[in-house]
Amino acid sequence: MENFEQPKTSERNPEINLTSDEKIILALRNKIKEYTDRSVASLDEVLDKNYKIFILEKLLNEGSVNFESVREKAIEEYDSIDEAIFDNAYGVIKDYNETGGKNNQGGTGLKTEKNSSDSSEKIDIVRNMIDNQEEVVIKSRSLGKNILGHAISFYGPELILVEYSDDNGESLGKTVRIDEFLEWQKENPLSNKK
Repeated sequence: MENFEQPKTSERNPEINLTSDEKIILALRNKIKEYTDRSVASLDEVLDKNYKIFILEKLLNEGSVNFESVREKAIEEYDSIDEAIFDNAYGVIKDYNETGGKNNQGGTGLKTEKNSSDSSEKIDIVRNMIDNQEEVVIKSRSLGKNILGHAISFYGPELILVEYSDDNGESLGKTVRIDEFLEWQKENPLSNKK
């Protein structure tokens, strides 16, 4: 269980505004899955895990959370909360969001690819394609050919969601590794990239 070694959250700035750092956002989304899959042995660990998932989901869905407001929502959800464990969970998530976890002690940390300029460049390329709604090449194994479609959104730290239509015009979607997706764009002349 990660510990946040700072004064109580309610005594610090109680607001968390979701970072604009795409790598941290992706790592936070991935952290929900890690927490969900985490095996825990004690009641304190169960509470810690559940509170962190609860706070993270609110932050990612709403763009910001306030300590008192999210605390009240957690009490509604769970009927009551362990104040010390909730306060620590809030501090851990706040630190992950603001520093990537530099002040947290213990736990598995936040897995970002901060030191990889190559990874950052790839994310920027895909982000541009998504934002500009560019037509992109998608290799469809089920159709046995390359087709045009669109990159829709990021789906975890290493995946994107793409959308395309089959021969009957039905809209389909699938997740693709970012590296594989970018290779398709390099290899195939169907793309309308300039």
